[in-house]
Amino acid sequence: MAAMFVGFPVLVVAALTAGWYPAVAVWAAAMAAMLLLSLRVRDRDEAPGRLLAREEAPRLFDLVENARRVAGIGPVAEIRLTGLPNVGVLRVFRGGILYTRPVKVLLLGVPYLRALTVPELASVLVHEFAHFLGQDVHRGEHMAVIEARVGNLRRAFDRTGLLRWGSPVYLWARLYMAVFTVATASIRRRQELLADALAARACSPGVYGRALLKSAATRRLFVRLAARRILASARGGEPPRNIFLEVRRGIRSLHPDDRRRVLREAREAPEAPFSTHPPLAERLERIRRLWVPRRRRPEERSASLIPGLEAVEEEMTPQVSRLVLASLIVRARREGKEPGKAISLPKAASAPAAATLLPALSSTLLPA
Repeated sequence: MAAMFVGFPVLVVAALTAGWYPAVAVWAAAMAAMLLLSLRVRDRDEAPGRLLAREEAPRLFDLVENARRVAGIGPVAEIRLTGLPNVGVLRVFRGGILYTRPVKVLLLGVPYLRALTVPELASVLVHEFAHFLGQDVHRGEHMAVIEARVGNLRRAFDRTGLLRWGSPVYLWARLYMAVFTVATASIRRRQELLADALAARACSPGVYGRALLKSAATRRLFVRLAARRILASARGGEPPRNIFLEVRRGIRSLHPDDRRRVLREAREAPEAPFSTHPPLAERLERIRRLWVPRRRRPEERSASLIPGLEAVEEEMTPQVSRLVLASLIVRARREGKEPGKAISLPKAASAPAAATLLPALSSTLLPA
């Protein structure tokens, strides 16, 4: 690109001297357009979550490095911690004067660090990195653009009321989106099954099966237990200091029968008809681990990979508490219930008490 800047004027003068006027005009216009496009400065894309430095968790970075080598992908540029139970990968573009380059980013939910062991977390990382190997992330970016553009078109017509049904463009958008959803659902589910196969083959089906089951159970329990802890803490007049530890203690305090029931519900829970993920029972059956055995020897917890994890959790607790409280309020309004009845609360935090405490807690956790 730098050579183009230097050689462009020289080539133009030489071509004009030789008398190639029509060809020079077309060529110069095309080259000028390319040079102008190359000068664009792309804003620095920011992925969600808290950026984790290597000095804060060198062992976690080593685990990620080993997992990405097993998956056969390039280096992972950033690790970001999120407050909700999820793990994912994405590409962000770092801008420059003459070019933009995509970098790989890992999003890691802090609740999984408390729930999974190190081998289980490694198997989950291999699964996520497999999406880069199969170009699933790139394909997902294109699908997301199509969904966003067609969705914006539909929402624009929805504002016109009943008149939208007289527009062929609106009918085409609805038909296109329906066909697109059906056509891409099988592609996305196949991507997940292929990533499952790689993770099970690399880290053993038993380890990966436990990771899948525990991850699904954590997703089912986290918001519910976090909402209970937040409302219970509000009785003392202050929000929880570390919501992640509170949730972990809540899970450990469950009766063994309740734990087995949660795991059974997570394994047997159905997925939406056109969900991006197959049902968990199908995924476990594909790796021949429909009934996941308990581990026979103790394994190191993933929380030990970040020495200052408690400080990070306390830093992220206010934001996570706002998200949990907002989801509680939205769910209560959607169901037409009192906010305290939107979740199953123990006697210590009954629905009337929660309804009384919620406005004060909202003013504390939610910004004005």
